[in-house]
Amino acid sequence: MPAGITTTGVLSDSLDDVRSSARTIREYGPIMARLVDTTRLADGIGLDWKEVFLNKLSATNIDELTDLEQSPQEIVDGVFSIRPTSVGMSVFVTDRTKKRISALVAAKMGVLIENAMSRKKDIDLIAIAQSATTNLGSAGQPMTSGFVAAAMSRIGGNSTEPWDGPVCTVLHPFQKKDIQDEITAGIGTYTIPVGLSSDVFLKGWSGGSLYDTELWTDGNISTDSSDDAIGFSFAKGSGGAIVHVEGIASRMITERKENIGTGAEIMYATDEYGNGIRQSAWSFAYTTDVTAPTS
Repeated sequence: MPAGITTTGVLSDSLDDVRSSARTIREYGPIMARLVDTTRLADGIGLDWKEVFLNKLSATNIDELTDLEQSPQEIVDGVFSIRPTSVGMSVFVTDRTKKRISALVAAKMGVLIENAMSRKKDIDLIAIAQSATTNLGSAGQPMTSGFVAAAMSRIGGNSTEPWDGPVCTVLHPFQKKDIQDEITAGIGTYTIPVGLSSDVFLKGWSGGSLYDTELWTDGNISTDSSDDAIGFSFAKGSGGAIVHVEGIASRMITERKENIGTGAEIMYATDEYGNGIRQSAWSFAYTTDVTAPTS
């Protein structure tokens, strides 16, 4: 008979293989949907959401003999429209799989689907914001706060159609880091006075506001092969630059498939929406370098 001390290594075949926890991979939460003008396409009115706009009229000098009936101004209209399109995904899981895997893992499947659908909407809204007619940045160059200051001034002061409501700025996290470096640029050169610079040095910059724009970071802003990314500022909320039109309400359903082996379930998730820029003068982009910071 074998002699010795019984250890876990000796009885390795008797040890249960148990998963004590499960998690989904962390990702950036959706930002854009809370910043844009969200509306819904009503039932029974066709495929497109439409908004009519009326062009400006002009008044002129007159004297006491001017016959205004002879020179009426024509009211000219136009239409801004968005057509929602569908997005969706599915996950197919056999009954045997659900019976054999950890219940902790099975419980996370629905969360993964919800995250994927939310990320898709956020990325689509980022893309429409990045399509702004004017890009103030330059590939390979750092992000600067001056770009935001310029955009804020041009959104509120343009002659096309000035905006007097709130403005938001959405940046890649590394673009925000460049602005934070501006605030603490005096380190090593001169003493930082008590105030904004010292607070950022001690605690980091949480953002919040920049040149009277609401500042947000969104890690779903992609980086290209040259380590550049596109941030942006735009007129925020109701009546603002970007319109998000919801069509058929999002849904998630599960369907039984008895013809697959010993049974299975397929989970479907669908949504319908469309995005558009209402007024290009209210939106500016910033292409800048977003190489991972090292100091």
